[in-house]
Amino acid sequence: MKILVAGYGQYEWFAPAWVKGLQQLGHNVAFFDWSPLFPGGVLGKIEYKLMWGPAVLRTNSKLRQLARSIHPDILLIHCGFPIYPETVAQLAQSCWITGFHHDDPFGAFGRKAYFRLFRRAIPFYQSHHVIREENLSDYRRLGVRNVKILMTYYVPWLHHPYSSTGLDDFRSKPQVVFIGHPEPDQRIQHVTDMVEADIPLSLFGSPEWNRYLPLAIQRRCGSQIKPLLGDAYARTISAAKICIAFYSGANRDRYSYRVFEIPACRGFLLAKRTDVMQGLYDEGKEAEYFSSSEELIDKIRFYLRHEEARAQIAQKGYERCLRSGYDVVSRMKQWLVDIEGFREG
Repeated sequence: MKILVAGYGQYEWFAPAWVKGLQQLGHNVAFFDWSPLFPGGVLGKIEYKLMWGPAVLRTNSKLRQLARSIHPDILLIHCGFPIYPETVAQLAQSCWITGFHHDDPFGAFGRKAYFRLFRRAIPFYQSHHVIREENLSDYRRLGVRNVKILMTYYVPWLHHPYSSTGLDDFRSKPQVVFIGHPEPDQRIQHVTDMVEADIPLSLFGSPEWNRYLPLAIQRRCGSQIKPLLGDAYARTISAAKICIAFYSGANRDRYSYRVFEIPACRGFLLAKRTDVMQGLYDEGKEAEYFSSSEELIDKIRFYLRHEEARAQIAQKGYERCLRSGYDVVSRMKQWLVDIEGFREG
């Protein structure tokens, strides 16, 4: 099939991973990366935050032009914040137009201004994929008939184990890590409790963590908070003894991308316990879970002392990840089957 994918290209594990995954399955895939159309600096941030201005106009105009010239069988709009409802309705007359979004348009994030165009456009798509059960009913209330769950994934060419020799020149070999964005949910309390309990935690993400962490906790770990870029992400997971996974409260999440990325790098996954997670990995065999700060801290202390048990769980989690098809190419296979069913139905 001829597929046109439109989305942000600066994060290679999002829309670009779909493009490469579909290409590996033998499809003719073109990619429209609209991120260069948004200017840098303050103006670009304002346009992105409000989804209003010349960049949004250019994005919609360029997408319509590309669709007319390429004539795709399927147009996938990945996280379509800047796409007008009118653009979706127009393009749906000439090709199958489908959407995917990993954020929750109906949670706390969905109330932000940059979601307004996407929320209005949802009913004009011919199909959607979402990552959480709650959004199925949310979309159907808007009249969407074709909507299914497509879980997140790891990207094999980005997320893979590094051997000990591959880490010889890697200075950062943390014991316990959390890699992710700050958010005013339970993660703030969990991080605070871990630091106060003298857990050797390394926190990676944006400096905005210091907006949420208590001042005393900032003094103990704030100066080390920084993003992980390139292969440093997978190398940090491979090097760490324990990798923690929290989920976004604003998104009503019960799992995340990292619960696939960490085991794919043969990292030891210690994640918040949910029904979804318990279906993905066997507790105590392929991953470990926690429901409170006390349980989190107790399990960290136990597995820091028991290296063999920790290594066995990390290996079994890695094997489960590969065996169960948690990678982006396998997800694209499911996506194609779903799209074919939608179009036939």
